[in-house]
Amino acid sequence: MPAYSLGLLETEKYSTALTALDAMLKTSKVRTLEQKVITGEFVTVFIEGEKSAVRSALDLGILKAKREGDICSAYLIENPHPGLLKII
Repeated sequence: MPAYSLGLLETEKYSTALTALDAMLKTSKVRTLEQKVITGEFVTVFIEGEKSAVRSALDLGILKAKREGDICSAYLIENPHPGLLKII
């Protein structure tokens, strides 16, 4: 059974987050959980799927954000606890 994972991609601009999310959803079998605007313009996008799909989606999202000249960070959480998903 493939490992379920949660991915977080944070960018400095909302437009960059949307561009990265669009590319991630088109190229990998991941699903969007939520988008949150953190103080000011920082945006965090949450995706879920199999570990390999989330990893490749995050790699592409980072590439897209860097092309836009945006600051970006990404996190992969393997097999997250169900309680963590309730917080999101």
